[in-house]
Amino acid sequence: MKTFFGGFFIVSIAVVIGGMITFHYLDYTVAEGKIINSPKEKTPTTIQQIPSDKLLEQTLEIEDMTTNLLDGKFMLSSYTIVLSNSKTKEELNQKVFQLNDYLIKELSETPSHNIKTKEGVDQFLEKFESYVNGQLTKGQVVEIYLTKKVVK
Repeated sequence: MKTFFGGFFIVSIAVVIGGMITFHYLDYTVAEGKIINSPKEKTPTTIQQIPSDKLLEQTLEIEDMTTNLLDGKFMLSSYTIVLSNSKTKEELNQKVFQLNDYLIKELSETPSHNIKTKEGVDQFLEKFESYVNGQLTKGQVVEIYLTKKVVK
């Protein structure tokens, strides 16, 4: 009897450890009350990694924003923000007013000669991308495009 319980105990421990190892190495999600195996999706880091049929679902537009620049000139601009997934777009869509506020404040501190060059635009877009990523909890920015720029 003692041997039976000792063997049962060892088998039970082995089953528990095996289950823990299996659970650890497989990514499980809960869907409709069932545990199903779901492979981890890689977060796209370039626009080329996003399937073209998903691109619009993951893109947010900020259109026709007119802002005063530091030296008294103004800039008319539009932006396209490509995000890592559609949930990130939903999240960011609720924060568009914060993006507009950031753009107005940053551009009002920027002289027109800084935003006229490719290097200046690239630096500005890098800062903008960093700001947007700081606002997100569900994903990240893949790329920000300046789709319209008129400085007068």
